[in-house]
Amino acid sequence: MTNQFYSNNQKYTEIEQTVLDYIAEHQENLKQITIQKLADETFTSKSTIFRLAKKLGFDGFTDMIYHLSKNQSIDDDGMLETYTQGLSSNVQKIFKQNEANLQQFIRQIDKEECFIYVIGTGYSGIIGEYLYKKVLGKGELVYYSNGADSNALFLSNIQRITDIICISKSGETDLVNSKAKLAKENKIGVISFTHSPDNSLAKLSDIPFIIDDNQILDRNNINPTQFYSMLLLYLEYLIEKSF
Repeated sequence: MTNQFYSNNQKYTEIEQTVLDYIAEHQENLKQITIQKLADETFTSKSTIFRLAKKLGFDGFTDMIYHLSKNQSIDDDGMLETYTQGLSSNVQKIFKQNEANLQQFIRQIDKEECFIYVIGTGYSGIIGEYLYKKVLGKGELVYYSNGADSNALFLSNIQRITDIICISKSGETDLVNSKAKLAKENKIGVISFTHSPDNSLAKLSDIPFIIDDNQILDRNNINPTQFYSMLLLYLEYLIEKSF
């Protein structure tokens, strides 16, 4: 264990030392590890790791991993290229055009207490429920609403919610947008997935992910669309990198 990981005037618990030892032994692959993976490998919790990062003087888990990795000079494009290898140029474009937003999203949820609220209606609600189940499986505190129960569920938890993820192909779904506006008023982070940067939801969002759509005028989703399939593929990448 090298001194670069801790100062001599700091004292660490046995479990904190276990985490530090693991980090030291896996410097080459730190950028591929998630906070949940680190917690599982060291038999601890995400909150313990987050507090350790703060104790070491970092902003959070992501900041700690970046600075303690031996491969700081390796650009995240390396992982992106590996993930998108073999995919069509249209899909690769979507991944690349959202990379800055993804980095912002990772920083946004890198906090000890993260309570995510996912909302979507209709076809977007199907994707929203999938995202909810995947994030829940990662051990995160997350709620999901398809619209029918959104008012009671959202309002009863508004003081606990840290971020709201809104999924709307058009970005003009009133039920979803009203929650996004209320979230902004209560200083809750607003993340959206829509098909264009020029809709009401995207403009309202702190982090507007854009998934290109070949049927941008088809509000009723009658014709074949690439939006939902590409969004689902992108969400798998986002989840892998963020949780």
